[in-house]
Amino acid sequence: MPLFSLQRPLALPVLALRPACLLLSFWLAGAASADVLKIEIDGVKGELKRNLVAHLAAVQGEELDKLSSGRIRAMHRRAPAALEEALQALGYYEARIEPSLTQESASWRAHYSVRTGEPVRIRSLTIDLVGDAARDEAFADRVEKFPLAVGDRLVHARWEDGKRALERLLADRGYFDARVVKAEVRVRQGQRSAGAVLAINSGPRYLFGEVLWPKTRLAPTFLSRYVSITPGTPFNAREMLAFQSRLTDSNYFGSVLVEPRTDLAEDERVPLEVELEMRPARRYSIGAGYGTDTGPRARASWQRPWVNKRGHRAEADLRLSQVQSTLSGLYSMPSAKLWTDSVDLTTELSNEDTEAKKSLKLRVGAAHLTNRLGWREAIGLEYEVESYDVAETGEIAGLLVPSARWTRTWSDDPIYTRNGLRLTLGLRGAHSAILSSTSFAQVRVDAKYVRALGNTRLILRSELGAVAAADFDKLPAGERFFAGGDNSLRGFDYQTLGPRTDKGDVEGGQFLMLGSVEVEQKVVGNWSAAAFTDFGNALNDLADPIACGVGLGVRWLSPVGLVRVDLANGVSDPDFPWRVHVSVGPDL
Repeated sequence: MPLFSLQRPLALPVLALRPACLLLSFWLAGAASADVLKIEIDGVKGELKRNLVAHLAAVQGEELDKLSSGRIRAMHRRAPAALEEALQALGYYEARIEPSLTQESASWRAHYSVRTGEPVRIRSLTIDLVGDAARDEAFADRVEKFPLAVGDRLVHARWEDGKRALERLLADRGYFDARVVKAEVRVRQGQRSAGAVLAINSGPRYLFGEVLWPKTRLAPTFLSRYVSITPGTPFNAREMLAFQSRLTDSNYFGSVLVEPRTDLAEDERVPLEVELEMRPARRYSIGAGYGTDTGPRARASWQRPWVNKRGHRAEADLRLSQVQSTLSGLYSMPSAKLWTDSVDLTTELSNEDTEAKKSLKLRVGAAHLTNRLGWREAIGLEYEVESYDVAETGEIAGLLVPSARWTRTWSDDPIYTRNGLRLTLGLRGAHSAILSSTSFAQVRVDAKYVRALGNTRLILRSELGAVAAADFDKLPAGERFFAGGDNSLRGFDYQTLGPRTDKGDVEGGQFLMLGSVEVEQKVVGNWSAAAFTDFGNALNDLADPIACGVGLGVRWLSPVGLVRVDLANGVSDPDFPWRVHVSVGPDL
């Protein structure tokens, strides 16, 4: 009864390496003449056949029409041994290969008839954990779901995968002294069975120690706001990576690295060493583009990622276009304790000139930003003065506006979302008794849902809004609802939809109801095609007519985000207007 002991069983890609090196050396030494080789394997099917074909393809290389006859013969002599070795890695130790090689002129046909025989199966599997990990519940599920089980065909790659998964989990959970005591697969070929033993001594589980900060322009007391790790708690790589991600997302640093310093551990406490590279003290950017809503546009911005050691930051942004231009500024003061919180001071001067309205607005405000129950919350107060002309009525309004906004996003990829959801709820208002020329209250709810079905994406969008005003005629244009445009209702010009005066001028509505259904199908590479319908309107009465647009589009996933080009038709308009819409940016 033959007995084989494999202290370190090799996975299929490793087994393929030695035959590949031998065969490649013969091919490279062949004659200069080039023949065509065709490979055929029968006797196996399904996943097993695909594995063997992939294995031979890796050995042979891709240019089977550039082989000399000498190389072909050398490859053919060694192919059976390579296939047998690959089959053993998949549990077939009694496989037989019948090779044949035929030639017709410069065409060769290499045929391999495979008889796998009965596979070797796992007769016994022992996974023995000693040390602190034996009492760690995280390992119970990992051991239970080990890729090999009693009765399974012996696949060495699965054995290696399971062993590596346990070793990774040990490292992730702070068992830095863990060592594999025994990792053995014993194959009894005559019995077509194998016994596997994996014994690991985890040693003790280390604890988090102190955070070792480098010298930076930011005060250590300020940087500590990003630390949610309590010294003395069990080490967990996920918590360490979450700490690193918070530092990265802060936008103060060009690079961030957090590492456990096991060499500095004392009393089984591991300090975390932080390496930081500060961003430049000043950043400038300029850009130009085109949008179907705005026409040609340009942008220039200036940033101070950090102003002082308390992490204050400042920004200025200028955007110019034919339709809308803004000059804005921001001064942000982060909380000294919570990394999610800040107080933002903002100012903005904007000018908007569309077919529906003209508006010049100056706004100054302050807002407190925080995370609450998973939602991003912004509670603010702003004062705005707006000179506006809508429906041939010109007014100047001043408003003191308290506001609240909550946003939450779930997404598997922020650049190209396959499955995700974004919800936004906004409230704002003013009262004529408190530094305001009129009274109003407004609520708005936006939602967008993305769902992938293979290479197809379903994209649903909805926008609902309502405003109650003491005197709607005195409500500034910026607080009214309009519809139409790239991100509203495609097939119609920007903000050209809404209630109209007796003269036919759009004056804006008290309600907003918009919906969109889009199906996107990947065609090739980063290119996709889309079909969509948008529907809704800005209304004064929920019984008012609904506009509808339909169209087709092209999508390109560029390095800077998704580029959308749509051709839409406003089917609810008797003139059936056609319009091209171009937009760039993430789905959510």
